This record gives sequence, structure tokens and C-alpha cells, in this order.
Amino acid sequence: MNLAGREQLYRGFKELGLDYIETMDNFILVELGLDAKGIYQQLLAKGVIVRYGDIWRLPDHIHVSIGTWEENQILIEAMRSIF
Repeated sequence: MNLAGREQLYRGFKELGLDYIETMDNFILVELGLDAKGIYQQLLAKGVIVRYGDIWRLPDHIHVSIGTWEENQILIEAMRSIF
């Protein structure tokens, strides 16, 4: 399930033109640029919980946990609406 979810998110991020770090773990680090904090806040306002990368000194990134197909799709759709 983790592998399929990871691939689903990779495809979604590629479609959005976002850079990310490929992983073997259950999360993906996604680069959003200078407005990462604003995008993070917009995702939270839509009910999508991700972690802002500033706590790791990566203020241009968010940390996305891999979820179920439905959860991943909600994240991708929320990001599409923001971009």
C-alpha cells in the first residue's frame, strides 16, 4: 500500500510541476518554494494536514505522509486548487 501511495503522489507532484525527494519511507519531502508556508496554511484551511519544513530548517518544503488512495487524492486535489 505504501509503494502504491508513494507512486500516486509522485505522479500528482509531477503533474503539478513540483520537485520532491524520492523516499523509501512513508513520507515525501516536497519543495514548494518561497511561498511554502502560505501553501501549507492553505492546505490546513482545506483540512489537509501536512508538516511545514521550517522545523527542519527547510522553509521551502512540506513533509507529506503517504496515506490511503483517497487521502492522497484529497491532497493532490487540494494542491491543484491552490496552484
